[in-house]
Amino acid sequence: QKFYHDTCFLLICLLTLFVLFFAAWSAQILSRQISVPISALLGAAEQVRRGNLSYRVRVSAIDELATLVRAFNEMTSELEGNARELEARRRFTEAILESIPTGVISVSTDERIERVNRALAGIFPQELAHAGRRLSDLFAAEDLAEIRHLLKRARRTGAAACQLDMQRASGILHLAVTAASLEENRGIVMVLEDTSDLLRAQKAAAWQ
Repeated sequence: QKFYHDTCFLLICLLTLFVLFFAAWSAQILSRQISVPISALLGAAEQVRRGNLSYRVRVSAIDELATLVRAFNEMTSELEGNARELEARRRFTEAILESIPTGVISVSTDERIERVNRALAGIFPQELAHAGRRLSDLFAAEDLAEIRHLLKRARRTGAAACQLDMQRASGILHLAVTAASLEENRGIVMVLEDTSDLLRAQKAAAWQ
């Protein structure tokens, strides 16, 4: 009878160990099925945050995690496509800006010069046109006051224009200035056209 009890106790112990082993093994498998996809998603999110929109999650997952992985990959694929489209539009816009003969200045709300085109160097000295950081670097005090008034009207009405006569060592430079306010208060685009030759031609025609 003692042998019978010892045998039963041993079987119970073995069965308990087997159950514990199976439970631990199952828990490890389940945790890997959860932790591995989550870790992969966290790593992918970090890659996207750094700007790597071509990164994709390449792990196997089940149930809701599989849906989450698939949705994440679809989202990054769409973001990558949008980024390519925006880059193509940016290059197209730059090509247009560099090809037009009038000077263009993109100005922030605090009068910082964010971008200029090549034609602006035909109006201002080249080193000043490309090195200027604020409107005060390009315009004298009396001209800057008129520009600020123009920008104020553009913010209020959406667009405004004026004629600006700038004093230069070689004479007076006549500029037709147009300002257009960007959406969501993102700044203003100014277009400057040198009308000096046109005004001289008009005056010559009037004298004739």
